[in-house]
Formats: sequence, C-alpha cells, structure tokens
Amino acid sequence: MRVIDVGCARYGGDYSIERLIEWYRPNELLGFDPAWEDDMLPRPDPGGPTGPTVATRLLLEAKAAWTYDGEVRFLFDGLNSQVGDAEHWATVPCVDLARVVEESPEGPVILKLDAEGAEYELLEHLLATGAIARLQRILVEWHPRDQGQRRRAIEEGMRREGVVWEQWRH
Repeated sequence: MRVIDVGCARYGGDYSIERLIEWYRPNELLGFDPAWEDDMLPRPDPGGPTGPTVATRLLLEAKAAWTYDGEVRFLFDGLNSQVGDAEHWATVPCVDLARVVEESPEGPVILKLDAEGAEYELLEHLLATGAIARLQRILVEWHPRDQGQRRRAIEEGMRREGVVWEQWRH
C-alpha cells in the first residue's frame, strides 16, 4: 500500500505522517510539501511501539503537488502557504499528482490532501485524467476558497468514480 501525503510539513500540532502510518500501516508514504525540511521527520516514541514506522518507507520531498511537472509560484506563509501566480512569490519545483498516482506500485493508494485551496485544482485534475480511479480513499481538507458549485461538482465526480472520501481533520 502507498499513502500519498500532500501537505506533509509540520505546522503547529499537525503531524499527518505519523497518523497516516498508524492508521494505514503502508509499505510506503510519499509526501509533498514545498515547506518540507528534514528536521520535520517523525521521531520514534521511546516509550511506544515502533513497528509501523520501521516498516514504512518514507519518501518526503520539498515540492508542490500540482497539475504538471516543473515549477510553480508558491507563497510561503505557514498555515496559509499556497500555490498562485503572483510575480513576487517564490518559484518551487512541482510534480504532476495524477502521474504520481498512476505510477504508484500495484495495490491500494490512499491520498491525504491538505493543500490550502489547491485541493480543487488537484481533484479536478485527478478526475480529468482518470487517475482518481487508482485511489482507494481520499482524505481531503476543504478550504473556504470555494464551498459552492465547484466543490459539489468534484464530490459528484468522486461519487461517480466510486472513490471513498472523507474530511481530513488535523
């Protein structure tokens, strides 16, 4: 099983990597976040079990998950970091999330998506490419950028594809 964690950097009390490993015990966790730094790696609990973390291969990249491979403009602003097009924003490497999903090893693929508003573009891209069919489950945090028609259309598309999704809460 592969878990893909979009928005894996640690902000405050949000430790998605450890929770995803504990819940799903994947063979591999692939994480993307332009704000990722190696000192954010999960630390084993000296008083607790280490089984799930030892068995999970971590591949964590300081890149944005996006709709193409290359570079994208990105605002580094803690919990409000986001992809955009402002000329004064930094340029960061990005990966095509649909390609990553489609190229995942055989077996279940779970996607956690906490992308500060980019979840709309990413889910629309996964639907348009058909890559969404590879996902066993999606955990998504919807941000207030669009709570109307666009979100309902994405949710309907996921239902049509038979994808199980639920609200991600950190």
